[in-house]
Amino acid sequence: MTRGRGEGAPTAWQVAARCLARITDDGGYSQRVLQAELGRAELDGRDRAAVTRSVYGTLADLRAVDLALDRALDRGLVSTDPALRAYLRLGVWAATRSATGPAGPIVNAVVDAARRDGLGRQSGALNGVLRRVERDAGVIFAPPTRATAAAAFGVAHGLPDWIAERLLAQLGDDGAAQAMAALNAPTPVVVRVRGGSATDASSALASDGVEVTPHAWVPGALVCRGDVAASRAHRDGLVAIQDAGAQAVALALPRSLGAEPRLLDVCAGIGGKTRALADRYPSATLVAVDVAEAKLAGLADTPRAVPCVWRVGDEPAPAELRDTAPFDAAIVDAPCTALGTLGRHPEVRWRRSADDVRELAAVQARIVRSIMPLVRPGGWLVYTVCTWTPEETWGVLDAVGTEGWSVASPDAGTAEPGVGWDAHVDGRGALTLWPHLAATDGFFIARLRRTE
Repeated sequence: MTRGRGEGAPTAWQVAARCLARITDDGGYSQRVLQAELGRAELDGRDRAAVTRSVYGTLADLRAVDLALDRALDRGLVSTDPALRAYLRLGVWAATRSATGPAGPIVNAVVDAARRDGLGRQSGALNGVLRRVERDAGVIFAPPTRATAAAAFGVAHGLPDWIAERLLAQLGDDGAAQAMAALNAPTPVVVRVRGGSATDASSALASDGVEVTPHAWVPGALVCRGDVAASRAHRDGLVAIQDAGAQAVALALPRSLGAEPRLLDVCAGIGGKTRALADRYPSATLVAVDVAEAKLAGLADTPRAVPCVWRVGDEPAPAELRDTAPFDAAIVDAPCTALGTLGRHPEVRWRRSADDVRELAAVQARIVRSIMPLVRPGGWLVYTVCTWTPEETWGVLDAVGTEGWSVASPDAGTAEPGVGWDAHVDGRGALTLWPHLAATDGFFIARLRRTE
């Protein structure tokens, strides 16, 4: 990483340290913090990518980094000045845990950046700690004595014990390690082709220097390398940025739902799936429900989408919902622990607890129960979460009960043809998408059809 181009502009190391402090100490969200800080910085594309990589890498490896620093600091990491703490974490990761170059020059650059940020008096201590961690890395990163299997896995792969225990129980040692390797690697940008052919969209992206590869099993999903957001294809609406797993949610519905179907997107957020439904069903009436009015405001560019502010389950339901029901299909993308998105939101692993799993599973069940009566007989409900805990996936459907409904595995007859559904259907008929197997975020997608 180099220095910013403007007079007095912060170096890339300074920007990375500021991002890290805002996320770890102020509770910021990585994507928003990076977008804001990089928007203010005068950095070239290479340094912007390096900042993102170092912030995400440090967050993903925070357990091992903090363990090393607690051992290297006389009074531990908690008592350290927050501004210095960010440089310590960043320097430890970059010098000893990444493969970005020789440790010596990296330590020098991090110390210089801290000095420029007004930490001159502490720069000597920073340098000493980083040199010690580098010198004694073989010992200082060792798991705690008598560590459990979950603790050892957590240190190695960047997880708290409770997540490590669950992941090992579900996937075994090898599968869990593969899943975390995928989640801790840089997450590729994937786009959804909105209109026309994937070939035309690929050509348009390539003309702006974006490298494109078709997704392995989701047609119309393109894996990209390059600045997609700045491309003409994105600005002109030829493509929309959306993970392939999220794309599969809308594709799990039948292609034909009637001449003028009524569709419901529950917990719609900023409307990514709503827009996907609008593109796939051009004659549909769409109702997008969310508790946050500010998020739904972004759907102003989708004329057929009716925003509906509602905390699902509170009565009475809003008029927009009552007047449009019953629906031919509903998507419930429920709030969840988001453990399938650690590649995009690495800080989530440190902010969730086992209590969150139980509490969110209860919320998810309440939402599904509230939406079931709004779907017509013969209609469809797709329940999805971007996580993998049993309580939030099949546990929710078991708690709700499926009397009067059937679980329908997706296939070419009742879902989008051409999608490689079969490889990802679990033993009970739902899609369980693991990042290392599906090349998507982690998702659970269950299709229910109302039979009475």
